[in-house]
Amino acid sequence: MAILVASIAVAAVMKGTRLRKLKKCMLFCGAAAFSSITGCGQRTVAIPTESIPIVFATPTTNLGIVKGTGPLKVKFPFTVWNHDTVQIVGTSKTCNCAAVNEELIGRDLEPGSKHELIVNLTPSGTPAHSEVRIIQVMTDPPASPPIHIAVTYRLLSHPVLSVKELIVDGKIGEVVTAQFEMTCHRATSDQPVKVVESKCEWGLFSLVNIKHATEEFHLHGQAHEKIVTDRTEIQLRSNPSRVYGESRAMIRLYFDDQSSVQLSSVVRIQHPFRLSLKRGFCGRRVAGEDWSISMPYRWDGKEGQVDRIECSIPGSRAELTEEVVAITGTAPNAPGRFEGEIAIYFRDATLSRLTVPISGVVVGE
Repeated sequence: MAILVASIAVAAVMKGTRLRKLKKCMLFCGAAAFSSITGCGQRTVAIPTESIPIVFATPTTNLGIVKGTGPLKVKFPFTVWNHDTVQIVGTSKTCNCAAVNEELIGRDLEPGSKHELIVNLTPSGTPAHSEVRIIQVMTDPPASPPIHIAVTYRLLSHPVLSVKELIVDGKIGEVVTAQFEMTCHRATSDQPVKVVESKCEWGLFSLVNIKHATEEFHLHGQAHEKIVTDRTEIQLRSNPSRVYGESRAMIRLYFDDQSSVQLSSVVRIQHPFRLSLKRGFCGRRVAGEDWSISMPYRWDGKEGQVDRIECSIPGSRAELTEEVVAITGTAPNAPGRFEGEIAIYFRDATLSRLTVPISGVVVGE
């Protein structure tokens, strides 16, 4: 029997078999010899089929709720469990959002040594839903069954506003209220995001009321995870404005989880005297030819508050009728474009003057 074991060992070495295969051969032969000696030759010896070159301390890492898009560095400690050196020859991923640090790829890892496989994760997926990213680790010698590591997480749901820009129309000195809605998706185990404060540039708006409500449930995935949709009504109030035209400012809402969102806002204060045209054009005229422009208007104030109307083009005049602002004049002698403006003044000192550009073209003498 000793001669038989020695012969098999020499044959294995001659064929270039690695040392660990030689040990298996000797172990098998020794078991067969023991079986023949004890008279148990009819019994089958079970040879292990599993091969576990490396063992991860925590194959699955749960990151919990993830804020932002990363990238996040996730460490997977492992120990070389093999009796000989091991190499990590590559990895296979379920998505491109995970990148494995290649520092250990192709290196000889000694038996019993401890290392960390680092995964750089860029979180992706649907907010509030549980996500799983699986990575297969391929080794030499190969592992049986294959080795897998995984990262699980849930993306934080960012609040979504119902408007991209808050636009409010008002009158001079008037307090105007505006309302919009905010939605946010979350898992039932997560806390709802609540507005705790608002700030607005120039003091254009101030927070009046916040109404939180949970209105919607739906299920997701094979595990039928319940997702909640929170709806928040936000009411703002504009401070009285003494300036006609548009006033722009940024509104920032602050939440109880230290995050915030920004919204552009516009308050449009219309003048009580509104012309139907933003500019006047008398057309193409011959030098010395009379021209006229009529601009219909709307007046929301008291009658008789227009003090006077002036026109800056030489030789022209403007007057107010019951329905229109009428401007008349004579085309200049020089060919080309001529232009100017009319200015409307009011008896009420709180009303700023209005100006409207006018123009025309002289085509010949």
